Amino acid sequence: MGNQVGRYWTLVIVLLVVAIAVGGLMLLLKSDGKDRLEIILSQPTPASEQEVEVYVDGAVANPGFYLLEGANTIEDVLLAAGGAIDGDDLASIKIHVPAASESTTPQSQRVNINTAPDWLLDALPGIGPKLAQAIIDYRKENGRFQRTQDLMKVKGIGPETFDKVQDLITVD
Repeated sequence: MGNQVGRYWTLVIVLLVVAIAVGGLMLLLKSDGKDRLEIILSQPTPASEQEVEVYVDGAVANPGFYLLEGANTIEDVLLAAGGAIDGDDLASIKIHVPAASESTTPQSQRVNINTAPDWLLDALPGIGPKLAQAIIDYRKENGRFQRTQDLMKVKGIGPETFDKVQDLITVD
């Protein structure tokens, strides 16, 4: 009986080897060289030529757009923005890298109160996290702001706060 089991497994192994060999031969014969995959690697742009414009805000002396070149580090960008104003508290600094579809022209220095996220609204003078959320809530309930003065319709934002931000905001 043991001899019969051994022959059975030997037959199974021989059949598997033959099947693999026949399959490989068929693949080899079927391939005529036309279906080969060719991989072409593009030449990467040298790091010194790569430039990205980033927006720095939060606890820095001069929030705004700064050029991050290939050789620069985030520390270089923070220094260009005047450095941290709260000493070593880097957690309150935010760096935004605009998507390719976002404009970074000079007019984008103004914060669009119709589209700005809470962290960007929070960076405006006189607007903290609570007022930033109030602006977003107002937008959700009432739709887009038609003019910058409409910001004063948000509870907690009066003429004094509006005067601080009116030159920094837009509704475009």
